Amino acid sequence: MTSLSVGDKVWAKMKGYPHWPARIMEPQLQAPSQQRKIFVFFYGTHETAWMLPQQLFPYGTYKEKFSKMSSKRKGYNEGIWEIEEDPDLTICKLSHLLKLKVKKTKKPKGHEVS
Repeated sequence: MTSLSVGDKVWAKMKGYPHWPARIMEPQLQAPSQQRKIFVFFYGTHETAWMLPQQLFPYGTYKEKFSKMSSKRKGYNEGIWEIEEDPDLTICKLSHLLKLKVKKTKKPKGHEVS
């Protein structure tokens, strides 16, 4: 088994899903069980999960094989693009981008502060 480290790009395999582009992240909390789980960020969906090492495959080694698999699952194609074009994407960066996209709302009339 290949050694995996924080920051590594991987393919993560969850039951019922295709191999999904992901990155190993430093967890903010301890793993929920005693098993040696690894915290990953999924490109495309921007979700996170605890995965077993045997569910993770080095991105570069399996890129040719897994990136050719098409999936109609929402976020998959975006994930392929993100891991290649914006691999440093993080939850913090996403929060910042979302704040930039939020439109300022007008205060309702009658609620002005004097």
